[in-house]
Amino acid sequence: METFWPTTMKIGSTLHELGHMAQYNRNTFTGYLTTSNLLLESWASYVGWYVGEAYYTSLGWVKPPETDYSNITNQSRQFWMSTNDNYSPMFVDLIDGYNQRARGTTYPNDNISVTNNSVHSQILYVADHILGLSGALDYLQSNVDCNKTDLSTYLSSYR
Repeated sequence: METFWPTTMKIGSTLHELGHMAQYNRNTFTGYLTTSNLLLESWASYVGWYVGEAYYTSLGWVKPPETDYSNITNQSRQFWMSTNDNYSPMFVDLIDGYNQRARGTTYPNDNISVTNNSVHSQILYVADHILGLSGALDYLQSNVDCNKTDLSTYLSSYR
């Protein structure tokens, strides 16, 4: 009997921690320790969300329409509201089709849903090369292929 977290959330948490390990292995020890905590946790949350949804989809889970909030692994971080919390949806929101602003103006305005696979390589580049939050946001603004006004509006939640 599961009394605290359902199995799907335990798997999401495990994938999140594997995301940290992957980033640690791709950087030096010093690089990992000096990276913004917001970037570290946002990256790990992205890994937990993306890999978790792919895993559960392969088992027959049917993802609800993008207009509905989906969080099978508890890693999409759609309740995030400020940079005071490092567990953000910064990278998830570049891909998913859900705009949490529908819940209220305190949430990021996420009108972005990049469907081409290049966004994954852009996210990986940030995880590998950008240690500062400002540099990461500037890189995403310049390199993610989507409506630049929507992207700028979204990224302003992190500035």
